[in-house]
Amino acid sequence: MATRKDGRTAEQLRAMICELKPLNQADGSARFQFGSTQVISGVFGPREGRASNRDSDESTITVTWNRGARMSGPREKEYEGIIRKTLEALVVRAQDPLCVIDVTVQEMLEGGSSLAAGLNAAVVGLVEAGVALHSLCAAVAVALLPDGSAALDPDSEEEAGAEAVVTVAVRASDNAILACTCDGAVSEVRLLGAVQAATDASKTIFTLVRMALEQRLETEQRCW
Repeated sequence: MATRKDGRTAEQLRAMICELKPLNQADGSARFQFGSTQVISGVFGPREGRASNRDSDESTITVTWNRGARMSGPREKEYEGIIRKTLEALVVRAQDPLCVIDVTVQEMLEGGSSLAAGLNAAVVGLVEAGVALHSLCAAVAVALLPDGSAALDPDSEEEAGAEAVVTVAVRASDNAILACTCDGAVSEVRLLGAVQAATDASKTIFTLVRMALEQRLETEQRCW
């Protein structure tokens, strides 16, 4: 693959936006955008847990993925499970024992790489809510195409034509892979190549997120 339909090379992400606190009523929230794909997270808590949660010495994390007026199905349930397991590995859960952290992910516009955008929004929303994390995490999707090439951050058309779409969540502190999902059939060699490409691309997302957090801190300091 030389140049994609939107003018990008195979290694380029779409234009990204990371906005903190788009929702005033949540304890923390974030909007993350890859091109036309837009997802908003809302974090509520940590708050005192229900009776069923009080036998644990760690906080409980719940995740709900919404598609607006559209009905949720197996795809959304799968996304909820992936995000929850990833967040459980990131959050310092022992800091808020007997508490619940509810994370809602709202898929505003679907244009490809939605799971990656949702994971990124959820992580930034937790930071904005003041939830302690072991590290930041960034998610990137990779489309493995029939011609043998790989395309970072695929749009909807590229996803539809791909043999497989791999979504990888990378921990900032040590590049550990916290989640790796593959929608489709792919060889081990191509899967490992996709993971490496996503790991390399995650650095761009970490830079964007850190800039957004620093700008928010500077704004708050000026208000003091």
